Amino acid sequence: MNRRAGVLLRGSLPQPFMRTPSRGRTLLFSTLLLLVLASPYASASGGRDADVSVYSDSPGKEASPGEPAEYIITVSNNGDDDISVQLSTSQEAGGCQGYTSAIEQVPGTISAHASEQVTLTVNVTDDSSEQVADTCDTMVTASATVVGAPGAPGQADVTVTTTKADGSGNTAYAVELSSSQPTKNYNGEEFIEWSVTVKNTGQAQGQQTISLDMTDSSSCRSDGLSATVDPASVQLAADDEEVVIVSVDVPEGEQTEAGSHCFIIHAEVTTDPSPQEKAQDNMSLTLNIPELHECDATLSPSSMTLAPGASQSGTFELTNEGNSDWTVNFGKSGAKASWVTPSTSTRSLPYDNGNGEASFTFDVNPDDSLPADSTTQIRIRALDGNDERCYAVLSVTVGQSYGAAISLSNDALNNVDPGTSASTQLTITNQGNGQDSFSIAHSPVPAGWSVNIASSSVTLQGKHASQSDRQTSVEVAVFVPTAALADEVVTITLTVSSSGDSSVSSSEELEVSVAERHALSASVLSLDQTGRSDQTILFPVTISNDGNVRDSFRLRACDPNQPSSSCASPSWPSRFVDAAGQQITQIALDAAGSQQVLLEVTVSSEDEGDYLQVEIKVNIVAAPAEEYKVTVIARVSNYDYMMQLILAVPQGAPDSTAATLPPGGEITIQMMLTDIGTSPYVEYALFTVEGMGSTISREMTVNGLEIEIGSMPFEITDDGQGYLVEITLSVLAGVPNGEAGVIQVCAASMRNTAEPSCVAVVLTVSTVHDLSVEVVGGAQRNITHPDFADFTVIIHNDGNVDEQIEISSTEGLRGWTIDIQQTDLNLDSGQSAEILVRVKPPVKMSIDDEFEFTLIVTPESAPVAAQPIDMTVTATLDESMFGFSADTWDIVSWVIISMIGLAIVVTVLSNRFRSELR
Repeated sequence: MNRRAGVLLRGSLPQPFMRTPSRGRTLLFSTLLLLVLASPYASASGGRDADVSVYSDSPGKEASPGEPAEYIITVSNNGDDDISVQLSTSQEAGGCQGYTSAIEQVPGTISAHASEQVTLTVNVTDDSSEQVADTCDTMVTASATVVGAPGAPGQADVTVTTTKADGSGNTAYAVELSSSQPTKNYNGEEFIEWSVTVKNTGQAQGQQTISLDMTDSSSCRSDGLSATVDPASVQLAADDEEVVIVSVDVPEGEQTEAGSHCFIIHAEVTTDPSPQEKAQDNMSLTLNIPELHECDATLSPSSMTLAPGASQSGTFELTNEGNSDWTVNFGKSGAKASWVTPSTSTRSLPYDNGNGEASFTFDVNPDDSLPADSTTQIRIRALDGNDERCYAVLSVTVGQSYGAAISLSNDALNNVDPGTSASTQLTITNQGNGQDSFSIAHSPVPAGWSVNIASSSVTLQGKHASQSDRQTSVEVAVFVPTAALADEVVTITLTVSSSGDSSVSSSEELEVSVAERHALSASVLSLDQTGRSDQTILFPVTISNDGNVRDSFRLRACDPNQPSSSCASPSWPSRFVDAAGQQITQIALDAAGSQQVLLEVTVSSEDEGDYLQVEIKVNIVAAPAEEYKVTVIARVSNYDYMMQLILAVPQGAPDSTAATLPPGGEITIQMMLTDIGTSPYVEYALFTVEGMGSTISREMTVNGLEIEIGSMPFEITDDGQGYLVEITLSVLAGVPNGEAGVIQVCAASMRNTAEPSCVAVVLTVSTVHDLSVEVVGGAQRNITHPDFADFTVIIHNDGNVDEQIEISSTEGLRGWTIDIQQTDLNLDSGQSAEILVRVKPPVKMSIDDEFEFTLIVTPESAPVAAQPIDMTVTATLDESMFGFSADTWDIVSWVIISMIGLAIVVTVLSNRFRSELR
């Protein structure tokens, strides 16, 4: 305790709360400036590892010899780890003569966000000595280190000012403030209250009025919180005391900034009559608010609609609703939380005076594990470690995925009989997550084959439905045509495609093999043939394999008058031979193949008109029941039976010609038929055409009468007469360029079909573009300016197709112009057309000029076959006067002379008339 002016003081404050001797005013001013600039809190250097702050219960107190000034120093750990603290003091150099200081040490360690209090004692020597300074600044420094972990140390300091009591007053007036709990920790209360004891420590008689209020200083800051004291004054007799309540309103509750908040209660004896300074005391109260990690969360967007496999970004936005900086971890929960992927897992969320914000970006990538159009909720969480502090809910509506799988109950249909169908079941499964329709198709099949699918489309539920709703089967039937070959295997690709996404499809292959089928057909051009005695008669027999597999065919000549179960030889020698005359008993033919063989019968009778019947039998060796039988007649005759067929207008050899036709083109060939045999009987000619049967069609007339080729004999009524035979060959639709072959057109006597007369037609399918251009009078013209030049151009279509033709030219130069009468025309094969091209010289031409240009004739379907023609026009200037011709100049000259003469006559008459008037 220090007596000053008879008043007992504790915790006196610097000006304006106390009077200061004049000799210390300069020093006090410096001290106040230091107090304004110095903070009672000091953050630990080196980061957050050790974060310590210190403050005093009072910025300044009085001391006298034997009565030191005592300060309550609070040391706070603002970090997240336990710290150990070393405290030290230092005094202002040269300004603290006669003062000493001592500080207690904090026992043990200080826990995270906790505080400890120690006492600072400042002593003063004999205050009567002139060497003792009026005031002394003492700095308390706290050096902190993290316990058990490496890290940067923290340091903080606080300065208090101790004033020497001058001892000139009395102790009649004095006041003292105290509290059993000057430091409190915030626990969520709306109001914080301290009980402060106010004691009248003066000796003056009677009741003294003591006023109470709250104040602030740079060394004790409330950081925006306000405190009140109730009551604001008390009446106390000497040594009496009364408890007052100091209240602090915490309006933002737990969102108030974390740390230590300091409040100073100031008491003053208002009845103290001292004219200089009334007796007073100060006490600091501390509220520790722990760190609070809270937040508010929003999502942008808060809902998404995404197709499986698609991606969309979102933002998780956070507002710091706590009272300090903290590190937030990105969290997520929910059945489909795996769909969310953040760009980073942690963010720093600053306090920023209650305005701190942070955000996470994330991607959402849904799969089709949920049905289409279903919605799932994902909880996006802000975590403090593993503890959730706030969250927002993201709604994800899943779009539709598309997928299909198919399978065949039997992927091979074996040995299907030609002309019948076989079937299998195609099972379709929807692998997407929603209802979808699927179209069913098949790859092209060979001509004659067909595929019948029971349904061309099906609609199925998604894969999350029951199997019966997401899967179905349809029947696939394959028809094998009669002409299908036994060794033919057809692979049919069945494809199922999604209507929701045409790129989604699934395919299966179905193999179909054909069973063997044995069949034959045969024909004989003429059943009645004649021959001389001891000569042979040949019956051409054409055998066709109508089955679908290569077969061998047995050939037999039998006596039809014998039992059919046997094959007795005819009475005349009979056998089968090939084209070379070699005897054969059987032949082998591929499926759809055919071959002509000859039944050779040797005439063994000399009687004219005698005959023999021979039965021709053809059997399939592998299927003997398949048989062809026909009876022919061999007759005795000593005449020759022969026809001659040649070109009507030969261009070379009379029995051959060549033609080139475009696809779809046709040609008619004229021939002459003559009977050159010796028989006096009426003859019949039989016509056959062989070769390129799949490429062309044929039509034939004889003397204008249409003939059915191969089956309709034509009667020869006059042996010496020639008959006009016309055959029209047409290229079938779809036949491309490049096809070629030989067509044999033959005619034979019905009595001797083994010796036909033939004309060979070499046919090539090829499109020929051939244009020729003729300029009547040549491609050079000479003109006299301003005359123009006309060219007559004839265009010929020498190709074998009709042409759409374009006529163009190069550009005119130097003022020359080219006018084409007709720039396009249609020209049939073999036709010609005439057009006019007019060339005009420049209107103003100062010198003779020669103009060259090119006329281009182009078939639109074949630009490469264009025909360019170079043409030239030479224009000269008229050499007569003023550009007039001599005749024109004669006329002009006479007109001028006449006008001059007339003018002379008029002048003479006018002069005479004026003379008479005078």
